This record gives sequence, structure tokens and C-alpha cells, in this order.
Amino acid sequence: MRIFIKYLVILIVFASCKHETNNSQKKKEIDFDAVSNAVCNCYVNSGLNSLNEELSALQEKDAPREDMKKLTEKAEVLYTKMKSCIDSVESKYGKIDSDENKQKAENALKKNCPQLAPFYDDIK
Repeated sequence: MRIFIKYLVILIVFASCKHETNNSQKKKEIDFDAVSNAVCNCYVNSGLNSLNEELSALQEKDAPREDMKKLTEKAEVLYTKMKSCIDSVESKYGKIDSDENKQKAENALKKNCPQLAPFYDDIK
């Protein structure tokens, strides 16, 4: 279950940084630190950060499946909240299209969002 939530978070965070841009969008300099901070705030403010901590504690206690299922259902609701927030970040800062910029975005996220650090190893 914890792995499911990790991949759910990873998917939304990195998907927000890896969309293709449309041709009518103006090319502008991207403030990767601002984008990464905004995405990090989306994660923390969505409640997924505290939910992940709660899930970790339950796993250590070998909690019943029903408790884990409830947390997974809660994660789906929080995921929707986070996705909406990240969509607004994308609207504000634009979409990241080039491989070089995708790498810059990932590096900025690693630097500026230690809350997501546990997930980086899972995607490599």
C-alpha cells in the first residue's frame, strides 16, 4: 500500500514537470526554484506528506488491511487535491518541454523539496 501511495505521488509530481508544451505557448525563462517550491507546497498542503508518515507508522505496526485500505482511499481524495494544485502551478509557470529543462526541474525539486526525497530512489 505504501508503495502505491509513493508511486501515486511520484506520478503527479513528475508528470507536472514533464508535459509537452503546445506550439502557441510563448517560450520564456522558467524559474525552476519557484516551480519546485510551488510543487512541493502542493504536496505538503495536500496532506499526502502527513498521510505517508501515517502509513509508514501503520506498516511498522503491521496494521490490519482494513486500516491500510482506508488510508489508500483517503490518498485518492488527497491526490485529487494535489493534482488540482499542480495544474494551477503549471498554468502559472507554463509547461516544461525540453529534456534539459526536465532535468533542471527535477534537480530543483530535489534541492527544494526534502519532503519528496524518499520518493526519488523509488523512481530511479
